Amino acid sequence: MFAHHAAGWLPAGKWKIFQIDNSSAFRGDELRFIDTLLGSNTDLDREIDVGSRSLLFDGAANANLDVSTELTIARLIYLFLLFEQHAYVVSSASLNGQRLGVQDGVIYFESDVFYRPIADQLIRVFESEPLRLPSWMDRFLDIA
Repeated sequence: MFAHHAAGWLPAGKWKIFQIDNSSAFRGDELRFIDTLLGSNTDLDREIDVGSRSLLFDGAANANLDVSTELTIARLIYLFLLFEQHAYVVSSASLNGQRLGVQDGVIYFESDVFYRPIADQLIRVFESEPLRLPSWMDRFLDIA
């Protein structure tokens, strides 16, 4: 699924912030999907700040996020695409304004020109083999 490929565009990092835009208004069924996704992963070390609509996904001390957390973020991106809501994701390892935007069913790869070819390559790979797992999952699942 494209959301999983897009999530891999951001570097792993020690933490990621999933910022829900204030323009997002959720229906009850949408909130239940999101709650189910976040509640089912009890190993997550996350802080939820309802006032600022932020989710902080934090890895272990001096370690990058684990695959379970990365998959949760990818699935959140998918749900926000599906529900056509607005959110942004940034990694502690993001450079030069690199962030992923999700708005109205569209993903935006936001950064300076350095990261544009990486996004273009990601899209080409997805278009040529849409059923293939993204490369970041290969690394974690040890199936490359």
